Amino acid sequence: MGSLVRARHRTLLAILSAASLSLGLTACLPGGPGATGPGAPGPAAPAASSSSAAVAPASSAAVAPATDPATSTTAAASPTASASPSATAATAPSAAPGAADLSAFLSQSVAWENCDLGDASTCATIAVPLDYSQPGGQTITLALRKMIAADGKGEKGSLVINPGGPGASGLDYVPIISDSLSPRVRNAYDIVGFDPRGVGKSTPLTCWTAADLATASDQASEQVSEGQEATPESKETTVPDEAAQVGGAAGGGAESPDLDAAAGGAAETSTDPTTAAEAQAQGAALAKACAQNSQVPELLDHMDSQTVIRDMDVIRSVLGDEKLSFLGASYGTYLGAAYIRAFPQRTGTMILDSALDPSLTRAQVHSEDMASTERRALEYITACQSAPGCPLTGTPEEGRAQLLGFIESADAQPLALDTTTTTLRSAELRSMILYIAKHSDIYWAQSLPGLSEAMSSRNATKLYSTYRAALQASSRKGNRTWPPLTADQRLTKLWNTTYVSYAVHCADYPNLGDATGWDAQAANAKKAAPLAYSGRKAYMDAICHGWGRSASAPQHQAFSSPTTGPVLVIGNKNDPTTPYAWSESLSRELTGSRLISVDEAIHGAVGRNSCATKAVNETLLDGSLPTEGTTCPADTATGQ
Repeated sequence: MGSLVRARHRTLLAILSAASLSLGLTACLPGGPGATGPGAPGPAAPAASSSSAAVAPASSAAVAPATDPATSTTAAASPTASASPSATAATAPSAAPGAADLSAFLSQSVAWENCDLGDASTCATIAVPLDYSQPGGQTITLALRKMIAADGKGEKGSLVINPGGPGASGLDYVPIISDSLSPRVRNAYDIVGFDPRGVGKSTPLTCWTAADLATASDQASEQVSEGQEATPESKETTVPDEAAQVGGAAGGGAESPDLDAAAGGAAETSTDPTTAAEAQAQGAALAKACAQNSQVPELLDHMDSQTVIRDMDVIRSVLGDEKLSFLGASYGTYLGAAYIRAFPQRTGTMILDSALDPSLTRAQVHSEDMASTERRALEYITACQSAPGCPLTGTPEEGRAQLLGFIESADAQPLALDTTTTTLRSAELRSMILYIAKHSDIYWAQSLPGLSEAMSSRNATKLYSTYRAALQASSRKGNRTWPPLTADQRLTKLWNTTYVSYAVHCADYPNLGDATGWDAQAANAKKAAPLAYSGRKAYMDAICHGWGRSASAPQHQAFSSPTTGPVLVIGNKNDPTTPYAWSESLSRELTGSRLISVDEAIHGAVGRNSCATKAVNETLLDGSLPTEGTTCPADTATGQ
């Protein structure tokens, strides 16, 4: 295939947005706009097939509102209740101080049915207000998945989980966390995941047309028929640990996708912006695509995290829990911290793994992310220069300039991959090298022969092989996809995650700055972090200005909130996605919490680091927190 087809394919596959700092897309079957649960019926709807398409074509979604009473967004005084509840809602006050009456939502019954996902999990949907200031108005649905306590008792109630993103599926996270925790913890809790509003099997954002999906699928099929391998579309485009194809945010596979280009259906937004004007135009185009193609276009105005934690409080109540016990990774820690601050008396045990710092502004999040990646890249270069066979010479800064020049030359002279017609350009090459640098220093030495060959003969086969090995090593073991996803379903899941990342990230921060300031901000970022620089990240404030839905978002600033229950914060010292300093900050901000440090280059320590996982099990069982200053060594068995 020619370069134009590959470029279009990359555009439609979506290099995930800088807003998505860590996804957990492990492979659950995504459901369509009319679906009311992962292979399970909604409260008043017939069962949906678990093998249905990931998202119905946008053209059909835009024709008319849903007529299923479980998913309808027409005005309603209260949510539809199920005739066969399996949980009794906890008696609780309104889901926010001073809010309108939400008792109908808080007390709704839930009908759990087998998910048909190859395990013992059960699935259901619940109704929540589209807009919590108007609980008698439109409603949307949230999809839930529960792994019942192993002994059938679950004396500690429910452990609600979120893998991050924003945009990652909590349904996919259930088997991962269930397999990661000890048998005693699994006896004590039901594990409950949910797809946040806009995500997957909940009322989804759909920001592409059926034609976009068909085109991307056809081009992917053509690429495979020509014997071409999938190439790294972005540093985390092999999605779930940030990677969805392989495993994703802190939840699923290698790690979460990093949003450096646009999603399918908005081809005019496919390039990294180079000016504030371009970035604003891209943001406007992205939001327009969502408004035109989503089943509930009004959802775009209610995607902020403060609304999501109110959804979480409804989930707590319908599960019958007086307090919310929660395990969140990456962006999930942001939700957990927000819940603690909003509902301190309803907060139970909290596990916040690989944290975000809620006190940072949106610009600070991205500048610190790029700075952290740049520091890790310089460590890689320094290690290379001290080893035999390194093609980089001089000081680390001189080596960086050589590496950067090589990467940029790949646009004019793409690198070959043996046995395929695929070639690698600068974006893919940069992604591979940064992935190796960020994720595991045991692959640094292994990458040197491949880097040397790539720079001398312009053949990237060995380097790509090392990248794939590092990707597999950082993926969670034992991820399972059932039923297997089709190509359309994988694309749909990737695109949905990408757009939700933009929607939440733009809604959570106020609209600040102007074009002059954004251009200066980007110039400073490029000077400070030339290898890690991303126009998407540097111009995210401008993109969100174009997106246009953040006028009411509060300013982020330092805070101090006391904790009322056990709160364990986990920080990984060489985390490839959320810098360790963010976990340190969150632990200080949540007074009474305890920080445990992990000396490992991983994102999401639960189930990956045995020492940290042991501390999590103990905290969940009896509320005991590890000793102040505890540091966990790397697990040598994981190869990380």
